Amino acid sequence: MLLWLTHTLFTISILEISANTFNIIILNEKENLLAGESTAAALEYISRNSRLEVKLDNIIVVDSSDCDGNTFYKTVCHEYDMNVEAGRGPHLIIDLTRCREVLSAAKLFIQKMGLPAISTSQETTDISKWLSEETNQEFYLQLLHPQDMIPQIIRILALASELTSAAILYDESFGSVIKSDCLLRDIPARQIVINVEVTTSLRQLMVELRELDVFNYFVLGSLLTARSIIDSSDCSTYYEKKFGWYIITQDDGQLRSSCRNITLLFIKPDPGPINREKFINLQSSYSLKTPSHITSAFYFDAVVKSLLAFRSVLASNSWVTSNFSHSLCADHRNSSSFDDRTVDFKRYFKEIYEPVMYAPFYINPNGKGFMDFTMRLEVVTIQGDKEDVERVGVWRPGSEASLNLKNIDAVSSRTIYKVVTVLQQPFVIKTIDDAGNENFTGYCIDLLNHISQIIGFEYEVYVAPDNSFGTMDEKGRWGGLIKELMDKKADIGLTSLSITAERENVVEFTVPYYDLVGMSILMKRHNPKTSHFKFLTAMEGDVWLCVLVTYVFASFLLWMFDRLGPRTMVSHSSEELELLNKESLSLKDCLWFCMTSLTPQGGESGPRNLPGYITLGTWWLFGFIIISSYTANLAAFLTVSRMDTRIQSLSDLAKQSGIQYAPINGSSGMTYFERMADIEQTFHEKWLNLTFREELSDQERAMFAVWEYPISSKYTRLWKAMKEAGLPSTQEEAVERVLASKSSTDGFAYIGDGTNIRYQCIINCDLQMVGEEFGKLPLGIALQKNSPIKETLNKAIVHLLNQRRLEKLKEVWWDENPERKDCEHHDDLTKEEGIYLSNIGGVYTLIVMGMMLACFTLVFEYYDPNNSNASSTTESSDKERASTSSTDRFHSYPFQHWID
Repeated sequence: MLLWLTHTLFTISILEISANTFNIIILNEKENLLAGESTAAALEYISRNSRLEVKLDNIIVVDSSDCDGNTFYKTVCHEYDMNVEAGRGPHLIIDLTRCREVLSAAKLFIQKMGLPAISTSQETTDISKWLSEETNQEFYLQLLHPQDMIPQIIRILALASELTSAAILYDESFGSVIKSDCLLRDIPARQIVINVEVTTSLRQLMVELRELDVFNYFVLGSLLTARSIIDSSDCSTYYEKKFGWYIITQDDGQLRSSCRNITLLFIKPDPGPINREKFINLQSSYSLKTPSHITSAFYFDAVVKSLLAFRSVLASNSWVTSNFSHSLCADHRNSSSFDDRTVDFKRYFKEIYEPVMYAPFYINPNGKGFMDFTMRLEVVTIQGDKEDVERVGVWRPGSEASLNLKNIDAVSSRTIYKVVTVLQQPFVIKTIDDAGNENFTGYCIDLLNHISQIIGFEYEVYVAPDNSFGTMDEKGRWGGLIKELMDKKADIGLTSLSITAERENVVEFTVPYYDLVGMSILMKRHNPKTSHFKFLTAMEGDVWLCVLVTYVFASFLLWMFDRLGPRTMVSHSSEELELLNKESLSLKDCLWFCMTSLTPQGGESGPRNLPGYITLGTWWLFGFIIISSYTANLAAFLTVSRMDTRIQSLSDLAKQSGIQYAPINGSSGMTYFERMADIEQTFHEKWLNLTFREELSDQERAMFAVWEYPISSKYTRLWKAMKEAGLPSTQEEAVERVLASKSSTDGFAYIGDGTNIRYQCIINCDLQMVGEEFGKLPLGIALQKNSPIKETLNKAIVHLLNQRRLEKLKEVWWDENPERKDCEHHDDLTKEEGIYLSNIGGVYTLIVMGMMLACFTLVFEYYDPNNSNASSTTESSDKERASTSSTDRFHSYPFQHWID
């Protein structure tokens, strides 16, 4: 007991402090050279300026060689105990450590010893939470390092720019940023934090980040690190409008780069002219060579102000040694209770003002604070050899509201998506203006415009290689539009692309933006030839000629037999002979008689002898057969002319051989038929294997003895015929082959999406859509696998569907399309009932021409001066007209005098 009391009294006596003279212990890490250099300059500044009235008797420096907290604590305790036993124990602790484990050990030492202390690091990851934590440790002051404060601007910029992804690249000058995992907390953005100093290849790193769809890059580091990262990027790829670059540094200098087309936001400390001059003087006077002014100033000011604060503690006589236990460190290692701390070191620190200070410190009531400094925000634009720097704002740490930026859009990345497409009317149509620029229109482009207005992004459209959707080969490799998405060359794939299982394995799809679309058949429309005199084509021209010759010959024979027949040899009186001669048939009468006998009307007078009867009977029989044949043939001919061997379904195509058919190469239609054929072949092989298994008994094998293969080979035949016909590469080629068909029964039929075929039919009346749609699939927007914009696009599409705006787009591009043709007359021609004027209109033409000829003849004979019968007929009495026979009246017709 006596020995312990003697030791205690000795310890108290050697710790009695003379005026303004005290001891300090500095805790640091060997790698933290900047802190050591700045602290040495601060101590030199104190020793040189006697006016500050600070005298240090013993300075204990403990540097940690690694991040082992236990080893560091033992080392500190050992140094502390040695100096206490020597009567030179420390009174003030200055903690400059950065490593989390070492920092925790230093904090434990400070709390165990109960000495006034200052620390330049926080021990938690969430800075905002750390600053707001309540504590009553007035003896313990914690200052936040600038490199822990500066990264907070990333969160502010991310919120202001509404970023969706960000890569944070840092070096050792911002080594603590790796524990700032709460920078983008509660922000819907992906963040990737990478220490660039452990990266083997910066160029490879940038390529990998680009493949991960990261378009915003925050570089936290020295100017040398920033230049290396910028120069390692492809200047033509990473500095487009869709990329955002933010260079954040603690160094004071200008940014230089070998790239010649850059626009970025450069953020660096802005001490102001007065503080800059102060620091320049400190550099020249105390050998501060670091390029990071703000970090050196932080350590320098923290050390100087701590020493001045403890000097004030001594001057106020508030330092009472009896209130503190100065026993060995090992005695408190496992202690759960601490001695009372009555020194309000925080208050004295806040009261210190020294003109040499770089910037003031802001101290929270809880004893935690930070340097109040300013960061300058500059937009740096490099075009060729010209570099333009524009100051756009300032930022002061501690409050997000303190950000003052003129225009964040000038430096933030613009969301520009690359859209790969396949030209398919009316979904996507490409035009070239007079200046040679490509312009895209169509249903999908209008859809893209609506979505971009809802979400807020820009886009660039380009056509997929070979203008193809892309198919998977035997090795699982894709091409076309799908490959562009897989290679991350495009962000969005938008065209009439159907959602299939194999495509969903390699790309993402949004909710369908178009109803279920099936495949249909496009064929050349059956356009029957029409003619007003088509009724004449019921018989060939040589038949009509023979009928005409026969008619003239029969009329001539009838006239000749009437003149020369036996009735003229019979004895008659002179009056009877005169009457018979008057009643003889003229050639005109014979022609008329033969003509009228072909109709139900019949003639007025006939022959008077047997040869004439025989001739007339033969002519009647001939006429009956000709009229009957013509009537029957005309009916059949008109019916056949309206009938055609129609293809109504896919089965009809498979049953015929006159029409070739195929889908577009690489389309979903091709995949459909190929897969269906493979399935049929697989089933056939399994059926054969099942039938010819050796282990089957005779009875079991007899169960498989069928008369024909039980599964249809429809698609196998279809796919074989398609390959033989040759698959067209594009829809334009397919339509051209259809139009080149000789008829609807001889040529080519295109099998494709029903929407595309329906559009082709409304812009070309020579095409027709055949049969019902089959193999229906929805249309969706293709995206990269695990694309972050999928949900956003889904919401936009659902919004458009609910507002029925997509229905309106369908009306615009199908029903109201300016390219639409009026094809109603074609529909009339292909109806299967009724006879139309276009086929027998010649009959009306003939009757009109006959009536006009009759009217012309009437006028001609009425004014004919040689026609004497007209006047005699007028002057004859009623009695003479009554006594005249019917034959006389017929022969007195005015037409007789120039026909007979």
